[in-house]
Amino acid sequence: MTEGLDAMKRPFEVDVSEYPFKDNWLSYRDGYIHYVDEGKGPTVLLLHGNPTWSYIYRNIIKELRGECRLIALDYPGFGMSKAPSQYGFTPKEQSEAVLELIHRLELKNIILVVQDWGGPSARASKNILPCDGRMAYWVLASNTPELLCKSDVT
Repeated sequence: MTEGLDAMKRPFEVDVSEYPFKDNWLSYRDGYIHYVDEGKGPTVLLLHGNPTWSYIYRNIIKELRGECRLIALDYPGFGMSKAPSQYGFTPKEQSEAVLELIHRLELKNIILVVQDWGGPSARASKNILPCDGRMAYWVLASNTPELLCKSDVT
């Protein structure tokens, strides 16, 4: 999955007691996506807002990694990820990066947790992958409640 990125180093230091996770790297166009993948069990995909990164979910990951698989990426250009050339930082582009991760990690039955700009990015992902069984549940901690339509709620 890392395609030559195994030797990647963090682009900046983070207190290991605060962020004690193994780094994972996914090539993305001419940039790369950093993500955390911790635990086993139901898959929970954590989408951060703007201008945050996966660090915002560190305590959730530490608390729940014994009960479920938690994946938190850094959108291109956020946190430890590097944006590809010509990346415009739009929700649509962020959703494309999320979908790339979902496809390459072969994620299914995802519990999606979104916060702030994670909401519009998730909504764009939902439009691209309607009713294909990848999204099991949505948890919104967002300032954009209009994200879901009635067909999105089970």
